[in-house]
Amino acid sequence: MRNGHGDDLHHYEGIKANFSSNVTSLTSADDLRAYLREQIDCIGSYPDPTASSLARALASHHRLSEEEILVTSGATEAIYLLAQTYRSGTHYYGPRPTFSEYRDAGALFAEEQCQLTELDPQDHQRLGLYWLCSPNNPTGEVYPLTELQQLWRSYPNIYFVIDSSYSYFTEAELPDPRETLELFPNVIFVASLTKRYAMPGLRLGYVLARREVIRELSAYAPPWSVSSLAIAAGEWIVKQGFPDLLDKGLLFSECRRLWQAIDRLPHFRPCPTETHFFLVHCDHPSIPSGGALKTLLARRYGLLVRDATNFGYSEPTIRIATQRPEENDLLIEALTDISSSTTLPCFE
Repeated sequence: MRNGHGDDLHHYEGIKANFSSNVTSLTSADDLRAYLREQIDCIGSYPDPTASSLARALASHHRLSEEEILVTSGATEAIYLLAQTYRSGTHYYGPRPTFSEYRDAGALFAEEQCQLTELDPQDHQRLGLYWLCSPNNPTGEVYPLTELQQLWRSYPNIYFVIDSSYSYFTEAELPDPRETLELFPNVIFVASLTKRYAMPGLRLGYVLARREVIRELSAYAPPWSVSSLAIAAGEWIVKQGFPDLLDKGLLFSECRRLWQAIDRLPHFRPCPTETHFFLVHCDHPSIPSGGALKTLLARRYGLLVRDATNFGYSEPTIRIATQRPEENDLLIEALTDISSSTTLPCFE
């Protein structure tokens, strides 16, 4: 999906605060950006076609072999590589609204797609790919580890893709990649450095999986997909020991404050979450859709949110990600004003 994601700041002017992507402005990435400014001359040469130096560094950090890591241009490239590589198997999607690129990648490559509430025991012997985002985008839910392990054991012929792009932004228990890969050869992890280090424009992610999986994915991976600057960023991150550039205590306390403030407002219902972003349903009679609410907030208040319509919600729904306290205050004030207004101009 080329349009309909968050962070479409290029469509708007005068935005004061951006809640539309799951990147948080509480991340202090000044040291990383200063380092990248010093490395800017690296763009004068072609990068390593497979980003092998970064793969080695990441493998060492995760206590894996280099053959168990594939560096990609963001998590999205990894998703499309997986869909292409395992196109002959059935692609399964859980019942919860989730990241749309899984289905879009499947529509492009998969021979069969299946929406389900649970796997059928008859699928025990069938080859497949099961997409799971945990914490889940857009709901913020985390799949219980015991539930995941039971799935992995019960369906050894199905590859379970665990999109862990938001793993840094939760206090819930999550599977450890190294321990999991040792026990379950049918698990594939997709990781993202975009969200944690507030650099969505740089595009950097990677896959952690058994050697045979990485070998199959690599056959479809284009050369030079990861830029020299992205490789430099990744190597800095690993060399620094995956530094914490975010005060997660402040992030989670601000998330609770923002959630509770919205929960007190008429016409707005925030959904439970286990991370820093969450959905908000709206039943204001003058707001017909999530797109209308998004446009109203952008044009009248200078605040950008994510329209959640394409996640499958029929009622007006937006997704917001917690930002700095002063930015969160602006959103609370705007939603307070909207909730108390009897009529509103809605823009599509």
